[in-house]
Amino acid sequence: MNITTILVTILFLLVIFILPILSSHFRKNKNLIFIYYFVVLLYQMVAFTNAFWFRTIGADMDANSFHVLAVEISNTGVFQFYSDANLYKNIVGYLYWLTEPSLIIGEQLSILSISISMIVLVNIIDLLKLNKFQTPIVFVYAAQPTMVMLGALTLREPIEVFLLITAVYFGLKMRIYPNKKILNFCFLLLFCLCMGLFHKALFLYVAILVCVCLIWNINKTQSIFIINKYRLLILVITPLLLITLFYIAGNSNISGAELFRMVASLDIFEAIAKHRTYTPIGRASYVVPFDTSSFITVIYSSFLIYIYYLFTPFIWQISSITDIYAYLESILHMILLYYSIKLWRLEEGQTRQLLGMMLILFFILTLMFAFGTTNYGTGMRHKMMSWWMLALMGGPLLYTRIRQFINY
Repeated sequence: MNITTILVTILFLLVIFILPILSSHFRKNKNLIFIYYFVVLLYQMVAFTNAFWFRTIGADMDANSFHVLAVEISNTGVFQFYSDANLYKNIVGYLYWLTEPSLIIGEQLSILSISISMIVLVNIIDLLKLNKFQTPIVFVYAAQPTMVMLGALTLREPIEVFLLITAVYFGLKMRIYPNKKILNFCFLLLFCLCMGLFHKALFLYVAILVCVCLIWNINKTQSIFIINKYRLLILVITPLLLITLFYIAGNSNISGAELFRMVASLDIFEAIAKHRTYTPIGRASYVVPFDTSSFITVIYSSFLIYIYYLFTPFIWQISSITDIYAYLESILHMILLYYSIKLWRLEEGQTRQLLGMMLILFFILTLMFAFGTTNYGTGMRHKMMSWWMLALMGGPLLYTRIRQFINY
Protein backbone atom coordinates (compact mmCIF):
# COMPACT_ATOMS: atom_id res chain seq x y z
CA MET A 1 0.00 0.00 0.00
CA ASN A 2 1.67 3.20 -1.19
CA ILE A 3 1.48 6.67 0.36
CA THR A 4 -1.36 7.83 -1.95
CA THR A 5 -3.58 4.91 -0.96
CA ILE A 6 -2.84 5.54 2.72
CA LEU A 7 -3.64 9.26 2.51
CA VAL A 8 -6.87 8.78 0.52
CA THR A 9 -8.04 6.02 2.88
CA ILE A 10 -7.33 8.25 5.89
CA LEU A 11 -9.30 11.06 4.23
CA PHE A 12 -12.29 8.75 3.70
CA LEU A 13 -12.04 7.54 7.30
CA LEU A 14 -11.97 11.11 8.63
CA VAL A 15 -15.08 12.06 6.65
CA ILE A 16 -16.91 8.89 7.74
CA PHE A 17 -16.06 9.40 11.41
CA ILE A 18 -16.87 13.14 11.40
CA LEU A 19 -20.31 12.74 9.77
CA PRO A 20 -22.38 12.02 12.94
CA ILE A 21 -20.87 15.01 14.73
CA LEU A 22 -22.41 17.25 12.08
CA SER A 23 -25.92 15.92 12.82
CA SER A 24 -27.87 17.43 15.72
CA HIS A 25 -29.81 14.17 16.13
CA PHE A 26 -26.59 12.27 16.76
CA ARG A 27 -25.12 14.93 19.07
CA LYS A 28 -28.22 14.67 21.26
CA ASN A 29 -28.08 10.85 21.47
CA LYS A 30 -24.82 9.30 22.69
CA ASN A 31 -26.17 5.79 22.21
CA LEU A 32 -26.84 6.60 18.56
CA ILE A 33 -23.26 7.81 18.08
CA PHE A 34 -21.95 4.64 19.73
CA ILE A 35 -24.04 2.43 17.42
CA TYR A 36 -22.87 4.43 14.40
CA TYR A 37 -19.18 3.99 15.22
CA PHE A 38 -19.68 0.35 16.17
CA VAL A 39 -21.37 -0.42 12.86
CA VAL A 40 -18.79 1.54 10.84
CA LEU A 41 -16.07 -0.45 12.60
CA LEU A 42 -17.72 -3.69 11.45
CA TYR A 43 -17.80 -2.43 7.87
CA GLN A 44 -14.15 -1.38 8.05
CA MET A 45 -13.15 -4.79 9.37
CA VAL A 46 -14.80 -6.44 6.36
CA ALA A 47 -13.22 -3.93 3.96
CA PHE A 48 -9.67 -4.25 5.29
CA THR A 49 -9.94 -8.04 5.56
CA ASN A 50 -11.07 -8.29 1.96
CA ALA A 51 -8.46 -5.82 0.69
CA PHE A 52 -5.38 -7.11 2.54
CA TRP A 53 -6.03 -10.58 3.97
CA PHE A 54 -8.58 -12.83 2.24
CA ARG A 55 -11.79 -12.48 0.28
CA THR A 56 -14.84 -12.20 2.49
CA ILE A 57 -18.32 -13.60 1.78
CA GLY A 58 -19.74 -12.16 -1.43
CA ALA A 59 -16.47 -10.54 -2.52
CA ASP A 60 -15.44 -13.13 -5.10
CA MET A 61 -17.96 -12.41 -7.85
CA ASP A 62 -19.57 -9.09 -8.84
CA ALA A 63 -17.64 -7.05 -6.26
CA ASN A 64 -14.31 -8.33 -7.55
CA SER A 65 -15.41 -7.89 -11.19
CA PHE A 66 -16.40 -4.27 -10.57
CA HIS A 67 -13.00 -3.60 -8.98
CA VAL A 68 -11.02 -5.27 -11.77
CA LEU A 69 -12.97 -3.47 -14.51
CA ALA A 70 -12.64 -0.14 -12.66
CA VAL A 71 -8.87 -0.63 -12.51
CA GLU A 72 -8.79 -1.26 -16.26
CA ILE A 73 -10.87 1.86 -16.90
CA SER A 74 -8.59 3.98 -14.70
CA ASN A 75 -5.53 2.69 -16.56
CA THR A 76 -6.98 3.68 -19.94
CA GLY A 77 -8.13 7.08 -18.68
CA VAL A 78 -11.24 6.85 -20.89
CA PHE A 79 -14.53 7.25 -19.01
CA GLN A 80 -18.09 6.72 -20.25
CA PHE A 81 -20.65 7.78 -17.68
CA TYR A 82 -23.78 6.22 -19.14
CA SER A 83 -26.03 4.21 -16.84
CA ASP A 84 -26.60 0.91 -15.06
CA ALA A 85 -23.53 -1.14 -14.04
CA ASN A 86 -21.41 0.79 -16.55
CA LEU A 87 -21.98 4.00 -14.59
CA TYR A 88 -20.77 2.49 -11.33
CA LYS A 89 -17.66 0.97 -12.98
CA ASN A 90 -16.72 4.33 -14.46
CA ILE A 91 -17.31 6.22 -11.20
CA VAL A 92 -15.02 3.83 -9.31
CA GLY A 93 -12.57 3.88 -12.22
CA TYR A 94 -12.51 7.69 -12.15
CA LEU A 95 -11.93 7.61 -8.39
CA TYR A 96 -9.02 5.21 -8.95
CA TRP A 97 -7.68 7.49 -11.71
CA LEU A 98 -7.77 10.50 -9.37
CA THR A 99 -6.18 8.60 -6.49
CA GLU A 100 -4.80 5.08 -6.79
CA PRO A 101 -6.27 1.79 -8.16
CA SER A 102 -6.62 0.24 -4.71
CA LEU A 103 -9.49 -1.98 -3.56
CA ILE A 104 -9.62 -0.35 -0.12
CA ILE A 105 -10.41 3.03 -1.74
CA GLY A 106 -13.32 1.58 -3.72
CA GLU A 107 -14.63 -0.05 -0.56
CA GLN A 108 -14.44 3.24 1.33
CA LEU A 109 -16.81 4.77 -1.24
CA SER A 110 -19.37 2.07 -0.38
CA ILE A 111 -18.92 2.54 3.38
CA LEU A 112 -19.27 6.31 2.99
CA SER A 113 -22.57 5.76 1.16
CA ILE A 114 -23.90 3.53 3.96
CA SER A 115 -22.69 6.04 6.57
CA ILE A 116 -24.52 8.94 4.93
CA SER A 117 -27.62 6.75 4.57
CA MET A 118 -27.63 6.23 8.35
CA ILE A 119 -27.61 10.00 8.87
CA VAL A 120 -30.50 10.50 6.43
CA LEU A 121 -32.42 7.57 7.93
CA VAL A 122 -32.34 9.27 11.34
CA ASN A 123 -33.89 12.34 9.73
CA ILE A 124 -36.67 10.15 8.30
CA ILE A 125 -37.19 8.69 11.79
CA ASP A 126 -37.68 12.25 13.03
CA LEU A 127 -40.24 12.97 10.30
CA LEU A 128 -42.22 9.87 11.31
CA LYS A 129 -42.05 10.89 14.99
CA LEU A 130 -40.29 7.68 16.01
CA ASN A 131 -37.36 9.44 17.71
CA LYS A 132 -37.33 7.25 20.81
CA PHE A 133 -36.49 4.30 18.53
CA GLN A 134 -33.57 5.98 16.71
CA THR A 135 -30.89 3.66 18.08
CA PRO A 136 -32.62 0.29 17.52
CA ILE A 137 -33.78 1.26 14.02
CA VAL A 138 -30.29 2.31 12.91
CA PHE A 139 -28.81 -0.83 14.47
CA VAL A 140 -31.32 -3.17 12.77
CA TYR A 141 -30.73 -1.43 9.46
CA ALA A 142 -26.95 -1.14 9.36
CA ALA A 143 -25.79 -4.06 11.53
CA GLN A 144 -27.67 -6.76 9.65
CA PRO A 145 -24.99 -9.30 8.55
CA THR A 146 -25.86 -9.07 4.84
CA MET A 147 -25.62 -5.29 4.97
CA VAL A 148 -22.25 -5.50 6.73
CA MET A 149 -20.76 -8.19 4.47
CA LEU A 150 -21.95 -6.67 1.17
CA GLY A 151 -22.19 -2.99 2.11
CA ALA A 152 -18.42 -2.78 2.54
CA LEU A 153 -17.62 -4.17 -0.93
CA THR A 154 -17.26 -2.58 -4.36
CA LEU A 155 -20.92 -3.02 -5.27
CA ARG A 156 -23.43 -0.45 -6.49
CA GLU A 157 -26.07 -1.38 -3.87
CA PRO A 158 -24.62 0.87 -1.10
CA ILE A 159 -24.84 3.91 -3.39
CA GLU A 160 -28.32 2.89 -4.57
CA VAL A 161 -29.52 2.48 -0.98
CA PHE A 162 -28.18 5.91 -0.05
CA LEU A 163 -29.88 7.53 -3.06
CA LEU A 164 -33.19 5.74 -2.39
CA ILE A 165 -33.26 6.71 1.29
CA THR A 166 -32.45 10.32 0.41
CA ALA A 167 -35.07 10.44 -2.35
CA VAL A 168 -37.75 9.11 0.02
CA TYR A 169 -36.62 11.62 2.66
CA PHE A 170 -37.29 14.55 0.33
CA GLY A 171 -40.53 12.92 -0.81
CA LEU A 172 -41.73 12.76 2.79
CA LYS A 173 -40.62 16.35 3.45
CA MET A 174 -42.52 17.46 0.36
CA ARG A 175 -45.73 16.02 1.82
CA ILE A 176 -45.15 17.24 5.39
CA TYR A 177 -43.97 20.81 4.69
CA PRO A 178 -46.21 22.40 2.02
CA ASN A 179 -44.36 25.74 2.21
CA LYS A 180 -41.18 24.08 0.89
CA LYS A 181 -42.90 21.71 -1.53
CA ILE A 182 -41.21 22.96 -4.71
CA LEU A 183 -37.68 22.82 -3.24
CA ASN A 184 -38.16 19.33 -1.82
CA PHE A 185 -39.76 18.16 -5.07
CA CYS A 186 -36.69 19.31 -7.01
CA PHE A 187 -34.41 17.38 -4.65
CA LEU A 188 -36.71 14.37 -4.95
CA LEU A 189 -36.37 14.45 -8.73
CA LEU A 190 -32.60 14.92 -8.53
CA PHE A 191 -31.98 11.90 -6.30
CA CYS A 192 -34.54 9.82 -8.20
CA LEU A 193 -32.73 10.55 -11.45
CA CYS A 194 -29.35 9.65 -9.93
CA MET A 195 -30.76 6.44 -8.45
CA GLY A 196 -32.46 5.41 -11.67
CA LEU A 197 -29.21 5.73 -13.61
CA PHE A 198 -27.60 3.01 -11.48
CA HIS A 199 -30.12 0.23 -12.20
CA LYS A 200 -32.71 -0.28 -14.92
CA ALA A 201 -35.33 -1.60 -12.46
CA LEU A 202 -34.81 1.44 -10.23
CA PHE A 203 -35.22 3.64 -13.31
CA LEU A 204 -38.78 2.32 -13.56
CA TYR A 205 -39.31 2.44 -9.80
CA VAL A 206 -38.48 6.15 -9.54
CA ALA A 207 -41.43 6.95 -11.82
CA ILE A 208 -43.71 5.16 -9.35
CA LEU A 209 -41.97 6.76 -6.36
CA VAL A 210 -42.50 10.26 -7.71
CA CYS A 211 -46.13 9.43 -8.52
CA VAL A 212 -46.81 8.14 -4.99
CA CYS A 213 -45.13 11.17 -3.41
CA LEU A 214 -47.25 13.50 -5.52
CA ILE A 215 -50.69 11.98 -4.93
CA TRP A 216 -50.42 10.54 -1.41
CA ASN A 217 -52.56 12.38 1.11
CA ILE A 218 -51.01 12.44 4.60
CA ASN A 219 -53.90 14.26 6.25
CA LYS A 220 -56.45 12.14 8.10
CA THR A 221 -59.74 12.30 6.19
CA GLN A 222 -63.01 10.44 6.39
CA SER A 223 -62.79 9.42 2.76
CA ILE A 224 -59.90 8.93 0.35
CA PHE A 225 -62.20 10.11 -2.43
CA ILE A 226 -62.42 13.70 -1.20
CA ILE A 227 -61.31 15.90 -4.12
CA ASN A 228 -60.19 19.52 -4.02
CA LYS A 229 -58.75 21.65 -6.80
CA TYR A 230 -55.14 21.05 -5.76
CA ARG A 231 -55.60 17.29 -5.52
CA LEU A 232 -57.40 17.28 -8.87
CA LEU A 233 -54.54 19.25 -10.44
CA ILE A 234 -52.01 16.73 -9.10
CA LEU A 235 -54.08 13.80 -10.40
CA VAL A 236 -54.05 15.39 -13.86
CA ILE A 237 -50.37 16.41 -13.88
CA THR A 238 -48.94 13.13 -12.52
CA PRO A 239 -50.06 10.90 -15.44
CA LEU A 240 -48.75 13.54 -17.87
CA LEU A 241 -45.37 13.50 -16.12
CA LEU A 242 -45.26 9.70 -16.24
CA ILE A 243 -46.21 9.59 -19.93
CA THR A 244 -43.51 12.15 -20.71
CA LEU A 245 -40.93 10.22 -18.68
CA PHE A 246 -41.84 6.94 -20.39
CA TYR A 247 -41.64 8.56 -23.83
CA ILE A 248 -38.25 10.22 -23.23
CA ALA A 249 -36.75 7.18 -21.50
CA GLY A 250 -38.14 4.69 -24.02
CA ASN A 251 -36.67 6.61 -26.95
CA SER A 252 -33.27 7.18 -25.35
CA ASN A 253 -30.09 5.12 -25.61
CA ILE A 254 -29.57 4.66 -21.88
CA SER A 255 -29.39 1.22 -20.35
CA GLY A 256 -32.88 0.32 -19.24
CA ALA A 257 -34.68 2.13 -22.07
CA GLU A 258 -35.86 -1.24 -23.36
CA LEU A 259 -37.64 -1.76 -20.03
CA PHE A 260 -39.76 1.36 -20.57
CA ARG A 261 -40.53 0.32 -24.14
CA MET A 262 -41.66 -3.12 -22.93
CA VAL A 263 -43.87 -1.58 -20.23
CA ALA A 264 -45.45 0.82 -22.70
CA SER A 265 -46.17 -1.99 -25.18
CA LEU A 266 -47.18 -4.50 -22.44
CA ASP A 267 -44.36 -6.83 -23.58
CA ILE A 268 -42.99 -6.70 -20.06
CA PHE A 269 -45.01 -9.79 -19.05
CA GLU A 270 -43.53 -11.88 -21.82
CA ALA A 271 -40.04 -10.60 -20.99
CA ILE A 272 -40.45 -11.58 -17.32
CA ALA A 273 -41.68 -15.04 -18.29
CA LYS A 274 -38.71 -15.60 -20.63
CA HIS A 275 -36.24 -14.33 -18.05
CA ARG A 276 -37.53 -16.69 -15.39
CA THR A 277 -37.64 -19.61 -17.85
CA TYR A 278 -34.14 -19.29 -19.35
CA THR A 279 -32.14 -18.09 -16.33
CA PRO A 280 -29.57 -20.82 -15.45
CA ILE A 281 -30.57 -22.93 -12.44
CA GLY A 282 -28.10 -23.11 -9.55
CA ARG A 283 -28.05 -24.55 -6.04
CA ALA A 284 -29.88 -21.56 -4.57
CA SER A 285 -32.44 -21.28 -7.38
CA TYR A 286 -36.17 -21.59 -6.91
CA VAL A 287 -38.17 -22.56 -10.00
CA VAL A 288 -41.31 -20.42 -9.95
CA PRO A 289 -42.38 -19.59 -13.53
CA PHE A 290 -44.41 -16.53 -14.44
CA ASP A 291 -47.61 -17.83 -16.07
CA THR A 292 -49.20 -15.37 -18.50
CA SER A 293 -51.85 -17.72 -19.91
CA SER A 294 -54.70 -15.91 -18.12
CA PHE A 295 -55.38 -13.09 -15.70
CA ILE A 296 -55.86 -15.54 -12.80
CA THR A 297 -52.55 -17.33 -13.47
CA VAL A 298 -50.74 -13.97 -13.69
CA ILE A 299 -52.03 -13.01 -10.23
CA TYR A 300 -51.35 -16.44 -8.74
CA SER A 301 -47.84 -16.82 -10.17
CA SER A 302 -47.00 -13.23 -9.16
CA PHE A 303 -48.06 -14.04 -5.60
CA LEU A 304 -45.87 -17.17 -5.55
CA ILE A 305 -42.90 -15.30 -7.01
CA TYR A 306 -43.28 -12.60 -4.36
CA ILE A 307 -43.52 -15.06 -1.46
CA TYR A 308 -40.48 -16.99 -2.66
CA TYR A 309 -38.49 -13.76 -3.09
CA LEU A 310 -39.25 -12.53 0.42
CA PHE A 311 -39.07 -15.73 2.41
CA THR A 312 -36.87 -18.36 0.72
CA PRO A 313 -35.09 -20.55 1.56
CA PHE A 314 -37.80 -22.48 3.32
CA ILE A 315 -36.80 -24.95 5.99
CA TRP A 316 -37.01 -27.96 3.63
CA GLN A 317 -34.53 -26.25 1.25
CA ILE A 318 -31.71 -26.00 3.81
CA SER A 319 -28.63 -28.02 2.86
CA SER A 320 -25.67 -25.95 4.12
CA ILE A 321 -24.57 -23.45 6.77
CA THR A 322 -25.17 -20.53 4.39
CA ASP A 323 -28.71 -21.82 3.86
CA ILE A 324 -29.26 -21.70 7.62
CA TYR A 325 -28.23 -18.05 7.71
CA ALA A 326 -30.43 -17.24 4.70
CA TYR A 327 -33.34 -19.02 6.38
CA LEU A 328 -32.87 -17.03 9.61
CA GLU A 329 -32.75 -13.81 7.59
CA SER A 330 -36.01 -14.73 5.85
CA ILE A 331 -37.63 -15.34 9.25
CA LEU A 332 -36.44 -11.90 10.38
CA HIS A 333 -37.95 -10.42 7.22
CA MET A 334 -41.26 -12.07 8.07
CA ILE A 335 -41.20 -10.77 11.66
CA LEU A 336 -40.31 -7.21 10.64
CA LEU A 337 -42.96 -7.18 7.93
CA TYR A 338 -45.57 -8.29 10.48
CA TYR A 339 -44.50 -5.58 12.93
CA SER A 340 -44.42 -2.99 10.12
CA ILE A 341 -48.07 -3.64 9.28
CA LYS A 342 -48.96 -3.75 12.98
CA LEU A 343 -47.28 -0.39 13.65
CA TRP A 344 -49.22 1.12 10.76
CA ARG A 345 -52.46 -0.18 12.26
CA LEU A 346 -51.59 1.15 15.74
CA GLU A 347 -50.55 4.66 14.69
CA GLU A 348 -52.98 7.49 14.01
CA GLY A 349 -53.16 10.67 11.98
CA GLN A 350 -50.23 11.86 9.88
CA THR A 351 -47.81 9.20 11.11
CA ARG A 352 -50.22 6.44 10.08
CA GLN A 353 -50.59 7.97 6.62
CA LEU A 354 -46.81 8.26 6.20
CA LEU A 355 -46.33 4.66 7.32
CA GLY A 356 -48.98 3.62 4.81
CA MET A 357 -47.04 5.41 2.11
CA MET A 358 -43.84 3.64 3.19
CA LEU A 359 -45.58 0.26 3.06
CA ILE A 360 -46.82 0.92 -0.47
CA LEU A 361 -43.30 1.90 -1.56
CA PHE A 362 -41.90 -1.25 0.09
CA PHE A 363 -44.37 -3.62 -1.59
CA ILE A 364 -43.85 -2.07 -5.02
CA LEU A 365 -40.05 -2.12 -4.75
CA THR A 366 -39.83 -5.71 -3.54
CA LEU A 367 -42.38 -6.90 -6.13
CA MET A 368 -40.33 -5.37 -8.93
CA PHE A 369 -37.13 -7.07 -7.77
CA ALA A 370 -39.03 -10.32 -7.15
CA PHE A 371 -39.92 -10.63 -10.84
CA GLY A 372 -36.27 -10.41 -11.85
CA THR A 373 -34.89 -12.72 -9.13
CA THR A 374 -34.76 -16.50 -9.41
CA ASN A 375 -32.48 -17.53 -6.54
CA TYR A 376 -32.30 -16.53 -2.90
CA GLY A 377 -28.59 -15.72 -3.05
CA THR A 378 -29.23 -12.86 -5.46
CA GLY A 379 -32.41 -12.09 -3.54
CA MET A 380 -30.46 -11.41 -0.34
CA ARG A 381 -28.42 -8.81 -2.19
CA HIS A 382 -31.48 -7.22 -3.84
CA LYS A 383 -33.29 -7.03 -0.51
CA MET A 384 -30.62 -4.62 0.72
CA MET A 385 -32.61 -1.99 -1.19
CA SER A 386 -35.74 -2.49 0.90
CA TRP A 387 -34.20 -3.64 4.18
CA TRP A 388 -34.06 -0.12 5.59
CA MET A 389 -37.84 0.21 5.15
CA LEU A 390 -38.47 -2.90 7.26
CA ALA A 391 -35.98 -1.70 9.88
CA LEU A 392 -37.72 1.68 9.97
CA MET A 393 -41.28 0.39 10.27
CA GLY A 394 -40.79 -2.96 12.03
CA GLY A 395 -37.83 -2.07 14.22
CA PRO A 396 -39.78 -0.11 16.88
CA LEU A 397 -42.20 -2.93 17.79
CA LEU A 398 -39.47 -5.59 17.52
CA TYR A 399 -37.35 -3.60 19.98
CA THR A 400 -40.37 -3.13 22.27
CA ARG A 401 -41.13 -6.88 22.29
CA ILE A 402 -37.49 -7.75 23.01
CA ARG A 403 -37.43 -5.29 25.92
CA GLN A 404 -40.66 -6.77 27.30
CA PHE A 405 -39.22 -10.28 27.01
CA ILE A 406 -36.00 -9.32 28.82
CA ASN A 407 -37.88 -7.52 31.62
CA TYR A 408 -40.38 -10.37 32.03
